[in-house]
Amino acid sequence: MMAGSIHWMLAFVLTSVDHIMVIGFAQEESLSGTTANHPSRALMRRSIGSNDVLVQYQDASTEIAVLESQSARIAAYIGNEFQDPQAVSAALNSATLAVFEAVNLFTSLTGDPATNIAQGIYTLGVKLFEAVKVFLPSNITSTSEFATFEHVWTSTFNRSLEVTPTITANIIAYQETGQTSLLIQALESILIEVNIVITAVVSPELGAKVQQYFGAIIDLLGGIGDGLDAMQDGDIPLCVELMYGGLRSATDDLVPAHIQNDTIYVAVTAVLDATLGQ
Repeated sequence: MMAGSIHWMLAFVLTSVDHIMVIGFAQEESLSGTTANHPSRALMRRSIGSNDVLVQYQDASTEIAVLESQSARIAAYIGNEFQDPQAVSAALNSATLAVFEAVNLFTSLTGDPATNIAQGIYTLGVKLFEAVKVFLPSNITSTSEFATFEHVWTSTFNRSLEVTPTITANIIAYQETGQTSLLIQALESILIEVNIVITAVVSPELGAKVQQYFGAIIDLLGGIGDGLDAMQDGDIPLCVELMYGGLRSATDDLVPAHIQNDTIYVAVTAVLDATLGQ
């Protein structure tokens, strides 16, 4: 199965996220016992060996030290925004579009494959940063400190190919075989490596928000990958169920714990029920 399946699934996710944006939050007693955002499973698995990754990005910590004075404010703004269902939906929507653009470049039939892969990763980094930047006021985003943060963010994405050669190998293998798990692995590897670096060089408050954001994208990708596997097996209902499971996990990654205590995304289950019922 080639790029068309990935594009179909991403478009499906975008449609689903739009439904969440319209419907919003609502009460659901069955999850009233939830007390905290669950960490991404993929990010938890990758905690071992993180020091080795940081050594390879060792210059980043000296570059980003100047952001310390604004990290807490940035984290507070992002945390406040993610109490709004439309903001959560917008973040997931933007992340899906960023992946869509990257996959288009990865699978381009024109130009040099290595250049296309590098451009796809650069585009992924830029678009994911823009998705966060829109939540912040201009008196933060216009500062030289924030410009340095943006530079380190995009540079870390660009250097992921050097640090983890398997990213290129998996993308090329996906191009040749159409095995979607290889593409998902490549995308997850990029995000995991960047997460390790960024969370290590900013304040704990901001690092936690970055980890939530990347964790949500990885959980979303995991649902897409599992869904595509089910679709290849001809099980469309399971495909949809797994995809919405990833979307639900991604949503939970971003929603503050005190909102999870009292409310849940009835939109997710509503859209899931409607889709599975067709």
